[in-house]
Amino acid sequence: MNFKSKAISKTTGNRDSYPDLTGRTQLKVDEIIEYYPDGITVTAFGCWTKKDGSTLWPVLWAEDSHHFMWAGKVLQDILAEWLSEYEGDAAKCSADLEAEGGVKIKFRKGKTKNGRDITYVDIV
Repeated sequence: MNFKSKAISKTTGNRDSYPDLTGRTQLKVDEIIEYYPDGITVTAFGCWTKKDGSTLWPVLWAEDSHHFMWAGKVLQDILAEWLSEYEGDAAKCSADLEAEGGVKIKFRKGKTKNGRDITYVDIV
């Protein structure tokens, strides 16, 4: 087991390690849907644990080197599944993800049966 990696994944210190968001600005899902109607190719991500125990999942994609997004629940679940295979090492997981060409996803808006707004994540 990689003790250091496990420890870093439980602190806010890993914010400065991966991915580097310097010079990037956030896009919201609605903007991604508008700017990338054919979807985005996820190539890198991180998982930052906040002091309150909640997590933030920054996501980078191949089509844009100036922006990032925060993953929502469905995308977080996908990323967490990938990360579990790498003992929490987001840098290694992302390197392998990018080496394989990333995974293309497409967001689309919809409504639940109760009429609530929902964002679907399609794997293209």
